[in-house]
Amino acid sequence: IQRYRIHRTRAADQKETALLIEASLDQNHWQVIDQKDSHREILFDVEFPPVSARYLRITSETASPPLSEIEIFGSRQ
Repeated sequence: IQRYRIHRTRAADQKETALLIEASLDQNHWQVIDQKDSHREILFDVEFPPVSARYLRITSETASPPLSEIEIFGSRQ
């Protein structure tokens, strides 16, 4: 994984959302790859140094984060 894009719903642009994005190869050991604290953006498009992962976990402090689409980018090795 080396990039992710998260789209929020338009109705959510007034609500702050905090997100924790983690990656794992085995679903037991998780590595934080990004953290967004109290943002109101409609689109998060984030690139970072490549991370080997099979699973991605997105956690939010908001009871039901208003996400409409999640895209994950990487390369096969």
